[in-house]
Amino acid sequence: MEIDGKTKIMRISPNGQQITVRSKLVSDCSVEYDIRNIPHRLYPAYKYAFDFVNVLRSKTAKVVCKSAEYKFYLMENEPCHNCELYMNDGAKAICTVGSNKVDITKADGCKVSINCTKAVPSDIKNITEIIFTAIKKATEIEEIEKLKGINACFPICLLYTSPSPRDSCASRMPSSACKKKKKKK
Repeated sequence: MEIDGKTKIMRISPNGQQITVRSKLVSDCSVEYDIRNIPHRLYPAYKYAFDFVNVLRSKTAKVVCKSAEYKFYLMENEPCHNCELYMNDGAKAICTVGSNKVDITKADGCKVSINCTKAVPSDIKNITEIIFTAIKKATEIEEIEKLKGINACFPICLLYTSPSPRDSCASRMPSSACKKKKKKK
């Protein structure tokens, strides 16, 4: 990331550990810092850039899992990824990897925040099981990609075709939403 000031440009490495400050007024004048020895006067700009990038990462999907029942997103922010689960019935769940707290919005719009170390109500047990299973699968995929040395620029997308009672149901999409292709004569 690069911050363009009035007289200086601060460039931060992708991992956030190295900072290079270069003068706009004098060419070939630059100073490199490690995060451990950044001058106090530069820290507010560094912190602003760091926070900005973290907000972007918390809303950028790294792993996407789709099935007949849900869409699951594991976000870029590390080490405690944000996770979002969207069920086809309109329910959704949001949590952070490593946390036992899950914020759930039921299909009827009712919001519930639960601690999964305690007994989970039966009406939301399914959604909590799905989100924790999806987190496990997504983090396993992420670890495999890291071990392979792959640094994916785009989200890793997985499509699960596990048997589901909904698989045998007709589509819920209204026919008016489907565009029919016109046959050429």
